Amino acid sequence: MVTRSAFLSIVLIAGVAGAAIAENEEAEARAACKTDYQKLCADVIPGGGRIQKCLESNADKLDAACKTFIEANTKQN
Repeated sequence: MVTRSAFLSIVLIAGVAGAAIAENEEAEARAACKTDYQKLCADVIPGGGRIQKCLESNADKLDAACKTFIEANTKQN
């Protein structure tokens, strides 16, 4: 039987791991799409998925790394 404190520890660890993965994915997206963002979407106000929508709408103009990342992220959602 798992004690309450052990269960809470497991939940906390899972949450931290999930946050770390999300943070890593965000860093990868920034690295892959920085130039494209600056060139195509610099006037877009961040938040609410607006930057991703801008990049998706300019998919034909993205460099290969950014396009791959955006396509993979779009399929996940």
